[in-house]
Amino acid sequence: MSFSQLAKHTGQQWQDLSSGDREQWQSGAAIGKEAYLKNLKLYKETDKHKEYEHYLKDFKSKAASNTVRDPLGETSQDSTSATFAISSTASPNLKLKHSSPSQASFSDVASKHTYQPCDEKLCSSHSTGSTSSESLSRANQSPETPTSRVQYLPSQTSACTPTTPSSSDCSSNTSHTSVYSGSPEIDSGQVKCQLQTFDCSHSEDARRPPGVNVSWTTISSDFAFIDHIMKLYFYWENPNFSTLSAKIFLADFRSGRDVYCSAALVNAILALGCRLSPYTKSPNTTDESVIAGDLFYAEANMLLDEESVPQLTTIQAMSIMSIRDAVCGRQSTSIFYSKESIRLAVDMNNLMEFDSAQAMENQAISAGFWGAFALDQMWSLLTGHLPFCSRDSPYVLTLRMSIGTRAGDLSPPEESFGVCISEAQTCFRKLSLIIHDSFYTLHSRHTNQYTTEVKLLYQKYIEWYSTLSDDLRLGLHFAPSIIFMHIYYHFAVLLLLRPFIGIPAVDTSIPVEDICAQSSDSIAILVACYHRLYNLQRTPTFLPYIILSSGIANIISNSPSPNQLHADVTNLENMRHSHAFAAKALEILIGLDESSKEGG
Repeated sequence: MSFSQLAKHTGQQWQDLSSGDREQWQSGAAIGKEAYLKNLKLYKETDKHKEYEHYLKDFKSKAASNTVRDPLGETSQDSTSATFAISSTASPNLKLKHSSPSQASFSDVASKHTYQPCDEKLCSSHSTGSTSSESLSRANQSPETPTSRVQYLPSQTSACTPTTPSSSDCSSNTSHTSVYSGSPEIDSGQVKCQLQTFDCSHSEDARRPPGVNVSWTTISSDFAFIDHIMKLYFYWENPNFSTLSAKIFLADFRSGRDVYCSAALVNAILALGCRLSPYTKSPNTTDESVIAGDLFYAEANMLLDEESVPQLTTIQAMSIMSIRDAVCGRQSTSIFYSKESIRLAVDMNNLMEFDSAQAMENQAISAGFWGAFALDQMWSLLTGHLPFCSRDSPYVLTLRMSIGTRAGDLSPPEESFGVCISEAQTCFRKLSLIIHDSFYTLHSRHTNQYTTEVKLLYQKYIEWYSTLSDDLRLGLHFAPSIIFMHIYYHFAVLLLLRPFIGIPAVDTSIPVEDICAQSSDSIAILVACYHRLYNLQRTPTFLPYIILSSGIANIISNSPSPNQLHADVTNLENMRHSHAFAAKALEILIGLDESSKEGG
């Protein structure tokens, strides 16, 4: 691909460059291309490449010879059993409006943009302690209503919607229903969510429902427990840094195929999902000190070590293992798994040729690639290090070219709380690309160009926010993943501008300190709204990291807010029992506050 084509995909600003600048970029691109082709030629002569070629041929042959069954259309003939299904509730296709980059000055952009953490409805509802009836009706939906991502539907019912048994029904059927059949009620003051009951009373094997014919883990044979953990993962964790397509994965999980599912991936998912469950002990032992999540993690780690040839599921499993280590506060191990995941994804991208006819294969690979990429950007924000891939990397180009591909091309778009999942994921991916571009822009420019670059970068964030559809704006929808996406946006803006507080290189027309203060306040308000709706026992993995960074920004500001510091400490205190890093963040924040008071 020529550099002009690359520029067309990445920014469409090639025509704005002078002839001298064009020659410089063309020369650099030619040198880079020559070096890349040379290294690729050497790599193709290695045994590793030959093994990988063999794997890819086997992968494509399996994908071509097997047809994935739609689990929505499969039901058991046993009226008392349950089936594994994905919700495919149809909804109108929601398209984002794309606006061309404005040439207005930074001050004009800042003056026109109302910098609020959320919609006025959300702010008012938070301040008054109530929300609109329409908003609460959406927020009060159970995670397992027909608009949820993953459902376990009764096989023969008059309607296709699951029903939650009454308390009397539950009490009368306690002998037939597993203790893990549904998660306990989530009482957050205004929202009470109870997961669908999993009834396996009269199946031949009460531990495994019909249709699931493979045991993917040796840690537990209690499928009701595995079912419980899987539901928690796909509702609370997967939408944020999604590394797999739920429908494709679950179809292979049920059928026993190892194309888009593997034992290592299943164990990694269960290891991460266990933190969301109140049932932390292993169901196969009476030892109170044995934590189920640790056992699943150890088995996933062992299986990854035994893999001789990396696969797509290896990339996905490593991304999930990285998130699990982040929960436990093991930052170095988490970063290692994240870097290994994206490194393998880059290698696979260099070797694979994408066929538009293989829609399912492309969808699964795209999910794995994007999950590794988004996770790498998150760790780059937290550590300040450059992302793994350069801006002109073929891997990044592949992601940019796939940004417009809807994740639900194979079926009606999945929904959660009335929000189109594919649209939310597309917006999250666009935000990840802006974050990636921010790092390489700021690290590749001279100091005297910071003012211009910061203006342009901040304008990109504003434009991203302005293109959000009404369904992705707060005030109408309160899905956990949507709230986190807004928190992530303000966090990225905060870390973009925080290094420039008090630096003369950035002119006074940029209200850096004010914007940072607004971002920090926005994060605090959004976390408070999340707390009111769902409590903080089940939170996105990186929320404590974001609260810590926001709290540090508040402490080092010229006018720190004691109320925000108290709120940050309270939030971390509420999360520490289900999130190991929250306890560390709490100690760091309190220590920094005491040090600042002693020094000030």
